[in-house]
Amino acid sequence: MRTGTRTAAWPLALLAAVLLVALLAGPARAADPPAQHTLGAAHGERLTFNIHWQGVPAGRGTLAFDRAGEQDFVLTATLNSAGAVDLFFKVEDVVTARGVVDARGLSSRHYLKTQLEGRLRRRSECTFDRQADRVTCQVNQEAPEIIEGIAGNVNDPITTLYLIRAHLDFAPGATLYIPLLDGKKWYMARVDIGQPERKFTPLGWFDVIPVHPQLKTSQLFRHRGGITVWLTNDDRRMPVRVETKVRIGAVAADLVGYADGRGGRATLHEQPKP
Repeated sequence: MRTGTRTAAWPLALLAAVLLVALLAGPARAADPPAQHTLGAAHGERLTFNIHWQGVPAGRGTLAFDRAGEQDFVLTATLNSAGAVDLFFKVEDVVTARGVVDARGLSSRHYLKTQLEGRLRRRSECTFDRQADRVTCQVNQEAPEIIEGIAGNVNDPITTLYLIRAHLDFAPGATLYIPLLDGKKWYMARVDIGQPERKFTPLGWFDVIPVHPQLKTSQLFRHRGGITVWLTNDDRRMPVRVETKVRIGAVAADLVGYADGRGGRATLHEQPKP
């Protein structure tokens, strides 16, 4: 059994990308909080993605968003290998982020990522201390590492993706700068927002806006070249497709099912009309 940092390129690249906004059937639904109209994800949202590497089916991913009361939230992302890939390189990754909704939007408190990728077993955990402006992170049984002097609104990768979806300054042609904690450091991630377009997906046609996060290559974001995420051009800003290049080839994720937490839902066999 191995516990080192090396791992296959496509699982983490895709987890980062689909984790970047935006992965599938999440945990049991919590009691409904007071109804409210919000930008981005709504309580109870469930997104399911098919993942392809070089056009070959490679896995399935999910994203789930839940509110627990008026302030707390839970984000859950999963990534599992499928088909032929599952036979020679099994992947079972789970990421959970917990935090509160405050004046800054979403604010991380705890981040946990467990990875099963081939022979790799890895557990990464970070706890945010907002009052002390620091984060304590630990990998497996290694000594905890304290990251001092973090920005007050810095968040883990998955929470950052949901912040992009709900950002008040999100607009065609805009550029956002969002603090991101990635591994043992944090930095200001640049996010370029494109112009509205129409895109065909396995669920049919959607009005979308392409988003181009400019991310540094790191332990989590193992992409090679740019990442593009197409979000629906409505209040949901729901990711319908993600594309990125990895060390060998390219990876794409397509939305194949959703329950948007607002009453809307669709599956691969219930396509919206053009």
